[in-house]
Amino acid sequence: MSDMPGSIRAPLLVSIWLMTLLFTYWVYLPGLDGPALFDDSVNLQTLASLEDNPSLAVDVVLGNNSGPTGRPVSMLTFAVEKLYFDNGVQGQKRVNLLIHLACGTVLALLLYLLLNYYNSHGSADLAIAVSALWLLSPLFVSTVLYPVQRMAQLSTLFMFASMLMYALWRLRWLREHAGWYVVAGLPILVALAILSKENGLMVVPVIVLMEILWFQFRGRDGQTNRFFKWISLALVSIGLLCLVLFQTLNPDWVTNGYLARPFTLTGRVLTEGRILWDYIAQLLMPEVARMGVYQDDIVVSSSFTDPASTGDAWLAWAGVGLLTLVCCFFRAGRYFAFAVLLFLVGHTMESTVLSLELYFEHRNYFPAAGIFLLIALLVSASLKFLPEIKNVLLAILACYAVFISTQTSSQAQIWSSDDLIRITAVNAHPQSPRANINMAVLLARYGALNEALEFSDRAANITQERAGDIDIRNILLSCYANQPLPDDIFNELPLWSAEGRVISATNAFHFLVRKLQNGECPALDTVHIADKLAGLLLGDPARATVTAEVYAALAVLENILQRYQYAYHYSNLFLGLSPDNTRGLLMKLHFATALGEKEGAELVRSRLIMLEEAGLLTVGEQQTLSLYSEN
Repeated sequence: MSDMPGSIRAPLLVSIWLMTLLFTYWVYLPGLDGPALFDDSVNLQTLASLEDNPSLAVDVVLGNNSGPTGRPVSMLTFAVEKLYFDNGVQGQKRVNLLIHLACGTVLALLLYLLLNYYNSHGSADLAIAVSALWLLSPLFVSTVLYPVQRMAQLSTLFMFASMLMYALWRLRWLREHAGWYVVAGLPILVALAILSKENGLMVVPVIVLMEILWFQFRGRDGQTNRFFKWISLALVSIGLLCLVLFQTLNPDWVTNGYLARPFTLTGRVLTEGRILWDYIAQLLMPEVARMGVYQDDIVVSSSFTDPASTGDAWLAWAGVGLLTLVCCFFRAGRYFAFAVLLFLVGHTMESTVLSLELYFEHRNYFPAAGIFLLIALLVSASLKFLPEIKNVLLAILACYAVFISTQTSSQAQIWSSDDLIRITAVNAHPQSPRANINMAVLLARYGALNEALEFSDRAANITQERAGDIDIRNILLSCYANQPLPDDIFNELPLWSAEGRVISATNAFHFLVRKLQNGECPALDTVHIADKLAGLLLGDPARATVTAEVYAALAVLENILQRYQYAYHYSNLFLGLSPDNTRGLLMKLHFATALGEKEGAELVRSRLIMLEEAGLLTVGEQQTLSLYSEN
């Protein structure tokens, strides 16, 4: 193909890429009919408020609690879609798929520029081939078809765009004078990446590494340009200094996050060594039976020998590190070093010391570009010695793309059905608490409550849950099944207060309360449930340790029953754990007003007015507060 005239070759390559995009869309198409998943309801539930009150859009965009930034860019896209193009979950998934295609296109352009600079034989062909592999990787089905993972997608899109802008400017600078205005949009793209999801920050060290290892400070005369060298080294030094200062000023910021985790910092770091190799294996040799979002059955490493694969994994990473270091001493080797470091640096935020969950496939969405760039470099290096095998290698890559597309297609079919997702997950991950719980929910919806409770017990045995969490979940299962509560629920109330453990089934509580509020649990005796909980939590609160959100849900439950005295107590307990929480204050104001406690209501209202004047109330909270204003 490289022998074709340019007037024919360029349109042909564009046509091939457009067909690749259309083929990818077709492969994913069945999955667009799939359901929302657990994080969707938590992160996107505020979108429903826009149906009746579009003025709450500001709250939706700026009021998300996912990560330190709230990810307003991602939430803005959800809000705009809800207001103007609302097609439900299917529409959200379709937008995600279009973003996926955009990411692949930007990646293809970036790889073309990088490979062309590397003097790769058939750089455009290779860029299209490896970008197609990225697009069609079955590992990304759980990112594209999981609405809330638009956050990871948008962050990656802006990260790729940032790298592309820098590469365009850098190459133009080598050919002719290119003013800084050309790259003026780079900080904006980086900011958009970070405000889509926080790990967008990692594009900064990646771009610095791209200069150090790919462009290698090269000036127009082919010699080292001191400006690029010193600015790169300065950025590395500043980054390391900021990290050291932050750690010095916040010595416990890492370790505190592990207080609520079933694994330690050491266990997480040891385990991630194995997980990174599993990510690579799933990118290159996909084992789709294990794929999905139910990865909470990972065995945590307690040492380099337990499990034995831990030591092997870290020994292999030590070898990769040594080889990468050696590559840095050679001009040609630095390109390969950059590809490896693109993968590793891309995982730095989510796969090292932070107390996040151990394994999620979407964490590879950006870093995987390093693996596919490495493939392109290996092919290109081979072609420098044997250029005549170019068409053969491209044909192999094309065949491999078709092969993995069949696996992506099978994953998309599974993701088209809530039942298929749950059944496949529990079969592939029988030790996953989430998979067992979600299978229990599926069975309960079909009325098989006894079987559902068996899966609930299986999940409890895996995680050694306290009785309170189990009871809450089983009440919800009874609601789904529209059957009375099992006799043994509430029989172990003393176990609710197990030392050092908190009742933390907040999502289950909120789902249950929402269903009771909507009259969706006719077989349940709501008063009986509320009385049992009040007897424990209001009779002697010291006996049970409960999260603030559980108290909030219980306050709503009592509000449904119009038992405002109980609801008032719960709101006080909520505020005791979460002082000045505006939602808690508004709840307390409502209950105090209902009870006729004018003095107490006025004190709460005055506090809310102070918070409003400080700009700490959302638009929706301001509207609610105005309802309680004095006439």
